Amino acid sequence: MNLRLRVVLVLVGVALAPAGCRGRVDTVASYKEVIPSPDGKRNLICTVSTDRSDPTTYQCVRFRVIVPDVREECSFQTTASHTAQWSMRWDGNDAVVLDSADIGTHRWRRAADGTWAPVD
Repeated sequence: MNLRLRVVLVLVGVALAPAGCRGRVDTVASYKEVIPSPDGKRNLICTVSTDRSDPTTYQCVRFRVIVPDVREECSFQTTASHTAQWSMRWDGNDAVVLDSADIGTHRWRRAADGTWAPVD
């Protein structure tokens, strides 16, 4: 492959990199994914922060755990960039896991009193 073609491919890759794994950046404000727990009692709702006042969390993954039609149990703002590859999933009925290419794997668990906290 000649040098000119390599340079063009690198520039195209750099231009497309901000688009992330879920499509264009301008769709971030409307991004929302709802994942039911295995027992169906809770929903994990993943969104992306559009608050520009804090550049450390702008376009980063935010999630909430809710009991449908009842209440929100927790809400966490992560520093996992939406423009990096990431996914969230349930680990049983009382824990959620974030796998992120830029910050690694993180886990949160529901305690007996109903509160949620990060697991070290």
